[in-house]
Amino acid sequence: MYQQLLCIVLLLASAANSWSVGWVDETLVAGQFPPIDSLHPIVWRNKVYSFGGFTENQDPSLPNVWTNNVYVFDGFSWTTLTTSGTPPTARGYEVTFLRGNSLYVVFGGSYNSSFGNIVQTTEMHALDLTTNTWSLVTYSGSTVPGGLFGPAGFYDSVSDSLFIFGGINFVFFAVKADTWQFQFSSNTWTKLSLATNPSGRYDTGYAFNPKTRKFYVYGGETVVFTQFGPSFVIPADVFWVFDVASQTWTQLSPSNCPQPRNNGNGMVYIPGILTSGYLLMYGGDIGGGPSCPFWFLQNVVQQTWVYDISANAWTELPFTSNPPALKRAGTVLFGFDVFIYGGFYFKPNDCNVYRNQDTWFIGIN
Repeated sequence: MYQQLLCIVLLLASAANSWSVGWVDETLVAGQFPPIDSLHPIVWRNKVYSFGGFTENQDPSLPNVWTNNVYVFDGFSWTTLTTSGTPPTARGYEVTFLRGNSLYVVFGGSYNSSFGNIVQTTEMHALDLTTNTWSLVTYSGSTVPGGLFGPAGFYDSVSDSLFIFGGINFVFFAVKADTWQFQFSSNTWTKLSLATNPSGRYDTGYAFNPKTRKFYVYGGETVVFTQFGPSFVIPADVFWVFDVASQTWTQLSPSNCPQPRNNGNGMVYIPGILTSGYLLMYGGDIGGGPSCPFWFLQNVVQQTWVYDISANAWTELPFTSNPPALKRAGTVLFGFDVFIYGGFYFKPNDCNVYRNQDTWFIGIN
């Protein structure tokens, strides 16, 4: 174990050379991932668990298809988990996290392609992975965040708390800049009164370092209203870190920073031994590009970036082998590989939506 973790440190110290092999499109033994996106996987007992998601159609005449299935990956193939109890409603844009032996789901929602009939949720469900049984988490008190799409969130085991930042209320196109804490000891929500917050955003790339108890958010989207209606843009203050111990947000200004992007969840934390670790980020939308349809500008990139937390510096890894230029794919550190799956992409000068059902990985060895 020590030798393998040491390899992570040595590998990422000279990332541009050591990662030259690039991504590998894994040939699955049985079953590809469904054609869905908005994915937040967790790992439990040597398996990846991925809840929900949806097939988003840019054509307003076609409905979006939402799911509340739980998909399980064992390193070779994807299967659908059979569960009991009452599951969460079918949704995307939720936050999922692992606490003990349970997968938790909170917030998110669904809508059709024209943003009519929007359903936003505030409840939290837990799936006991030892029994595969769903249960509802009961809140105490009357203070609860409103329904949110696409907030960033993480679970901190030291305080036994869930932290939530940002998100959007699509009913009012209201983008949030609030930070909330849910304490499991009392089952209560608290809106934190902080001196500084990042500007409002949703659908960010985010990752949590449990060793230092620091939470990183990169990019995302906010809404600017014009005479032509809402315009979705990337916030100017791109990169932030939240320190759980001091409960403070700090804006980061690293060297060689990637272009700001609506990352769509494609970021993962990789631990180090002699360092604070690394963030790996793939894909995302850098803004601009063709309109698909008129208010969605699509300019998705095939780029892999590594952020050295200790050095406060980004490095782009110049691979020749890459997954498609993905948005809202699932990204997870599983064993000593980073896996990416699901999501969607566009081809140059082509507004058709293409679904990624392949599972890609990059080895850390």
